[in-house]
Amino acid sequence: MDIQNTQVGHFPLTLTSTTAAGVTTTVPVPAGDVFTATSSSPSLGVAVANNAAGNQELVITPLVIESDAANAGGGIVVTVTDSNGDVAGELSGADAINIVTVPVVPVIRLGTPVFTTQPAPTAPGP
Repeated sequence: MDIQNTQVGHFPLTLTSTTAAGVTTTVPVPAGDVFTATSSSPSLGVAVANNAAGNQELVITPLVIESDAANAGGGIVVTVTDSNGDVAGELSGADAINIVTVPVVPVIRLGTPVFTTQPAPTAPGP
């Protein structure tokens, strides 16, 4: 997954439970359960913070212009664990983080207008 170097990523953190029949449901985070995040590269800052609703979320912040061979490359793995010892969550494989530059997208901007004269219109108004 790519993140532009001008973006900050916010990922809600939840716990899930899967039954023997393969049904996965979201379960409440127990009171006092604290999530911790680590990055496989110093090129990507990671932290766990509370969002506006008071729920814990993973926050990722690019710390370099672009992830390349000079700064540990792309494919940055982020691992999230919790204080209850639940199975760790990970952004890896196809979800590993690559820091990319912001694409240059042309934007039409209107400059200061210049007004000239014309003959008065002859059509009546609406």
